[in-house]
Amino acid sequence: MQSLERRIAELEKAGSTGEGPMTIIIRCMTPGNLEVEIQELHDSKGSQQWKRQPGEAEQEFIDRASHEVKRDGPGCALLIAGA
Repeated sequence: MQSLERRIAELEKAGSTGEGPMTIIIRCMTPGNLEVEIQELHDSKGSQQWKRQPGEAEQEFIDRASHEVKRDGPGCALLIAGA
């Protein structure tokens, strides 16, 4: 029984990254236009949208949308950059 408990503990430890939920950002790029920063994001269903605030850094904007997106459980969220 001790072996089983040890194996369960190892599996739980391996399955826990401690990083929280994952957010995937899809950004469309074209050749010669690779430096354009994201100004808008929306979820994959189109039900939630975010606009970048004046003075907000791109990474701050991505972080804000990632924290605010409604998820179906602990899974990942897909955010798509607006054109």
